[in-house]
Amino acid sequence: MIIKLYVVGPLMRSLQAGLGGFLGGSSSQPLGLDGLAAVHHGGYGPGDAISATRYIHPAYFNNASRFHSGIGPGERPAIIKYDESVLTPGEMQLAPAGASPNITFNVIEDSSRAGQREQRRNGNGDIDITQFVDAITAKNAANPGSSTSRVLSQRGQLARR
Repeated sequence: MIIKLYVVGPLMRSLQAGLGGFLGGSSSQPLGLDGLAAVHHGGYGPGDAISATRYIHPAYFNNASRFHSGIGPGERPAIIKYDESVLTPGEMQLAPAGASPNITFNVIEDSSRAGQREQRRNGNGDIDITQFVDAITAKNAANPGSSTSRVLSQRGQLARR
């Protein structure tokens, strides 16, 4: 029994890893006993199909950084690029799922720049739009019942959709 555990088992796993790709074998595990690791550098989520595999010798994980107590239930080893990150389920819930940015529309009276518009992303990722107008347009925009005010309001609502 001891010989089987310490000699035959590792030999069989090495043979399986070496011949697995040759014989068309694959693994449904991210890193199985056969040493095949799923490749997901284009993005991956729970339940996504495995698109490719490559051989990773298990010894590569011997001195790998550990960010918690180690492999336990529901965990798996990972090799990630420097510009990639792994998010916890809680962090995923906090991440906005395609949320639309808030839009701030400022109307500034400046006859020398009348008709010009500036648009930029602010520090929060929202959009700031500044429209420069002449004195008459500014006066009309400040009046809630004016046609200028209604048009600006409608355009703001369309931009948020």
